[in-house]
Amino acid sequence: MQARLGLTHGRARNGSIFSGMRGEIRDRARLTEVFGRWPSFHDAEVLRVRMEALPDRRLARLEADFHVFEITDELTPTGHYALRHHTLVTLRFDGIDELALECFGDQNVLFGLRLEDITDRQLEWFRWSVAFDASVGLNATFLCAEIAVISVEPFTPGSS
Repeated sequence: MQARLGLTHGRARNGSIFSGMRGEIRDRARLTEVFGRWPSFHDAEVLRVRMEALPDRRLARLEADFHVFEITDELTPTGHYALRHHTLVTLRFDGIDELALECFGDQNVLFGLRLEDITDRQLEWFRWSVAFDASVGLNATFLCAEIAVISVEPFTPGSS
């Protein structure tokens, strides 16, 4: 299954509705408190993606739920690396554009989540280039104005 969406929005100039310092991810501490740092998202699974066109017609929003965990150096009795901090994380990406989604399926495992600060490109509106780099399933790329951590909750694998 493949979906390519090109969403074009007006560019906010002065008095943008988005605030924050350069490269800031709003409420990132909610996630770093669990892991002690920003997690790599390596082997994280994308469980849900929701998109919304907002009423002011300048914006679109994408929210994604991820099962994130930490891979330790310890081995389980079966010889696998032990995992800890199983967490359900919801990230919201506001002001999206140039959205490309492909291969969403029954399992969507990431090699990594790439968040690149692009404020130095002087695009006025966009602050981030985002990529969900897939090992299996969903690949996504887009630009966005703001990233926020919406929720961080303990998660039991297989419960979604």
